[in-house]
Amino acid sequence: MPTSLGAASDNPDEAAAPTPPRPRLRSNRRFHRVSDDESACFAGSSGRRVPVCFARTRGRQDGVSLPAHLRLPTAPIAASENVVVGAHHRFSVLTDGLVRLEYSPSGAFEDRASQTVLRRATPPVEMTVRENERQLDLSTARFHLTYDLGTADAPFTPEGLSVQCAGNVSSYHSVWRYGEPVEGNLGGTARTLDMVDGRCALEPGICSINGVTAVDDSMTLVFADDGTLVSREPGSIDVYVFAYGRDYADALRAFHELTGPVPVLPRYALGNWWSRYHRYSAESYERLLDRFDAEAVPLSVAVLDMDWHLVDEVDPRHGSGWTG
Repeated sequence: MPTSLGAASDNPDEAAAPTPPRPRLRSNRRFHRVSDDESACFAGSSGRRVPVCFARTRGRQDGVSLPAHLRLPTAPIAASENVVVGAHHRFSVLTDGLVRLEYSPSGAFEDRASQTVLRRATPPVEMTVRENERQLDLSTARFHLTYDLGTADAPFTPEGLSVQCAGNVSSYHSVWRYGEPVEGNLGGTARTLDMVDGRCALEPGICSINGVTAVDDSMTLVFADDGTLVSREPGSIDVYVFAYGRDYADALRAFHELTGPVPVLPRYALGNWWSRYHRYSAESYERLLDRFDAEAVPLSVAVLDMDWHLVDEVDPRHGSGWTG
């Protein structure tokens, strides 16, 4: 017969009235709270600390480092044969349909992996570069890039930088101009499904019916050698332009080469989850897990949905305290 974890009280933190004994769950791991100052960490019977969850930060939070065993393999430096560089601009042709566009106020370009991009070390690409005092033209089998060198000392502009998709995908709409909205984007993912009931808008993706689209990576953090996440140079620009026409499969392959393969879900993620938007205390959460145990309800993942971190009196330079 199904059990109800909240039938005995309106307060979900309160234990229900005593029930007849049930068999205890058999498990080789029993989690308990480590200490009050490690609110996002539990330990197993061996004493090994196990992170419960990792928050995705949308702001810049310097000094947040990853343990060595969680660092991803990276290859962030593009082949020199694929790079065209000036005093403040650098264009790296990563494939015949993917080009990275950088602007640096100081001329110190970013070679570290970012939170989005892990791999830029691709084989040499066949390309043609023509340059005079006024203009730089860079072409591959899939795109033609035009850059006004008269604007090279200033950040990119729609008038000064464009990428046109080859192949006559569209007569008028297959040109991407820096800073302008991408037309015909086929959409990517939705960051959250909170408050969604039915259809929802999608964020931009990497495919377009007009053949060209762009991903702006300028605001992500980058990884230092010790795994620490650090901010970029202020005022820098870092954009990846996908110009694959309607060869969407190749565009996706290039994206996964850039960002790394999609990990397979671990087996435990296919089990029962508990997640509730509720301000638990350490003690009330332990009572909740004891209740699952007492009711013989198997549980694979327990999520600390909110307030597992500081939310008040947070230094503004570290963010607002919200990590959604």
